[in-house]
Amino acid sequence: MENKYTALVDKVSKLVEDGVCIAFSGGVDSSLILKVACEAGKRQNKDVYALTFETQLHPVSDVTISKKVAMEMGAIHKIIQLNEFENEEILKNPINRCYLCKKSLFVSLFKFARENNLKYVLDGTNADDLKVYRPGIQALEELGVVSPLAELGITKEEVREMAKKLGISVASRPSAPPISLPSLSLLLLLFPIQLVD
Repeated sequence: MENKYTALVDKVSKLVEDGVCIAFSGGVDSSLILKVACEAGKRQNKDVYALTFETQLHPVSDVTISKKVAMEMGAIHKIIQLNEFENEEILKNPINRCYLCKKSLFVSLFKFARENNLKYVLDGTNADDLKVYRPGIQALEELGVVSPLAELGITKEEVREMAKKLGISVASRPSAPPISLPSLSLLLLLFPIQLVD
């Protein structure tokens, strides 16, 4: 595992040289990426941006936890506010809704990156995520998101071990995926949304 951690530090450090922003939920995967990036940023005198989504479908706790963790690590933390219910395609709840949602979210990160002269957008997808059906990952690949953990074959268990060794406060935080069907359908049934121009 030490070899994988060394490879992670090397890879992320090279990316930080050209400027990075990280999709940051405050979970253990993105926290490990942020920690490594912030350490590299300190060595290189480079700012590292942690971007957290505040949306209708992401847990409210993401914003609170991510603020705390980003502050602990010395990152510049920004909140990206988006309303998935403004996207009529997502409201139709199609089979590829995860793809559509993920793409709309990460397009906003690339916009932020361009506006701030940052070359790379990173996320915390790990090697285990590639073994299950996650249509959102296709959107990340199409957009050019860099997923260092997945690329280096780092599993969830290894992420947690690395995070514990680094003293990351959310090393044991359980995963909390966005709300999906049937939850979304139930929410829309109970609380109909009217789109306002």
